[in-house]
Formats: sequence, C-alpha cells, structure tokens
Amino acid sequence: MLLDYWSENLCRDFVVLIDNIWEAPGKMRANLDALVPLHLCFKQCQQIAINSNFSDYMLRNPDLVSWGLNEFALVQVEEINQGYEFRVLWEDERYINIKCAELIIDNKSLSSDLMAKYSNIFAP
Repeated sequence: MLLDYWSENLCRDFVVLIDNIWEAPGKMRANLDALVPLHLCFKQCQQIAINSNFSDYMLRNPDLVSWGLNEFALVQVEEINQGYEFRVLWEDERYINIKCAELIIDNKSLSSDLMAKYSNIFAP
C-alpha cells in the first residue's frame, strides 16, 4: 500500500514509501495491522509520471476517501537501458511510472513522527 512519496536533491531523486504486506513471494505476512515500511529510492530520475484519476466526488470530499484506495493492483520493476523502470498500477487507470538510473530498496524504520502519522491511517 502506498503511504507517501516525495522528491529530494532538487527533484533529481524520488522516494516512495509503502507498507510492505509480503513476508515472502506470494505469502502475505500474518499481522497486517502492523506497519512495515519500505522505502524505494529512485536516483537520477529521468521520468516521473503520476495519474491519480480521482473522481470529482473524491476531490470534493477527501476526508471520505479511505486508505483502501492506495492498495496496489500491480507493481513492476524492469531493467532498462539507462537503469530501471518502476510501475505501480491501481484500478481505474491510476498509476505511478518512474524511470531512473539507480533504485535503492531500504527497509529502514520510520522516525517516531512518521510512524505516528502513518499508524493513524489504520485507526478505525
């Protein structure tokens, strides 16, 4: 599930923060209520495309949109000539597409401030 994304280093780098629900390929972890952050750091980005495709209703009522909207349908990483192409696809033509020279995947823990921010997403 997508938690957040931001740019760094004068927009040359892009970071995507997800909640990793996988224990092993094809096997979901048991405790989905716990937050397991995974940072995807894209270095020397050549292309960043985001299509949120939110409806007018969702844009007018953002407080009614739940965390379930950010559950991925498909994630792909492919090696290309100059590095990597990363794609996240959702239903309804929503996507993130990034082309970069280097991809770093890091499971470092979040700061206490960020952990508190994202833990609230799962509150009933």
